Amino acid sequence: MAELQIIIVTYNSEGTIEGCLADVLAAAGSVDHRETVVDNASSDGTVEIVGSGFPEVEVVPLQTNIGFGAANNAALRQSDSPFALLLNPDTRIAPEAVTTLMKTLKQHPRVALVGPQMQYPDGSPQVSFGSFPGLFGDIRQSRLARGCRERNPRILRKLVRRLIEPFSPDWISGSCFLARTQALREIDYFDTNFFLYMEDIDLCRRLKTAGWRVMVEPSALCLHHEGGSQPDSIAMKKHFRRSRLLYINKHGGRFGFMFYKLLRARGIGLKWDPQKRFRSWRRV
Repeated sequence: MAELQIIIVTYNSEGTIEGCLADVLAAAGSVDHRETVVDNASSDGTVEIVGSGFPEVEVVPLQTNIGFGAANNAALRQSDSPFALLLNPDTRIAPEAVTTLMKTLKQHPRVALVGPQMQYPDGSPQVSFGSFPGLFGDIRQSRLARGCRERNPRILRKLVRRLIEPFSPDWISGSCFLARTQALREIDYFDTNFFLYMEDIDLCRRLKTAGWRVMVEPSALCLHHEGGSQPDSIAMKKHFRRSRLLYINKHGGRFGFMFYKLLRARGIGLKWDPQKRFRSWRRV
């Protein structure tokens, strides 16, 4: 049994997967580990690149795109490792980050997930954590994320001050985190109703309800080419709106669901939404 299971979910990731794998395999070199790439039915050369360049990596080629959370679940359910590192294929993890995250998680037995400090390729900080969604929290989070993308000096200074020491936000990004598999097993892993987006926030919320915490370890670094693995912006906006409605339906109330639907999803058909009108998740 390997101590660490590395899981990367790919979808048309031929432009980034080679660098991602090379970096994480080098970073995990001193840790007993195994690697799995779960491919969500890519139509490019992702599977071939992994198979030819990294023969030691297990590749699970799916016949259809089942979504980010479901693809991670496919590997997590087969793993017997006590820790799992989940990475997006458009990330480049720093050499010492894996061992740093492992050390942090071992030092805090009630922490289920620990994420690194995420950065843009130019080294500026990227927002990869926050408070659980809510009207005013969303405004603050949007302002923070937009300020980082635009390299607003005031916003960047604010974020840098936050990233001086480890801390526990409500949620951390699924683009890169180290997980305690026991905790994920307790809550039955990712909720596969979320095809893409907000599955990480939902995961953190369910972990918190079960008595676990999440952390950010700023001394561990990981570059993220934000959006590099999902270039179709129109489709991504549609996925986000769907996931937001599902999240509010699951964790919020009737007013929040209808208010968000009115403001953010007006004019978008909900035929793909299994819950077309509000229904309390607790009654399902």
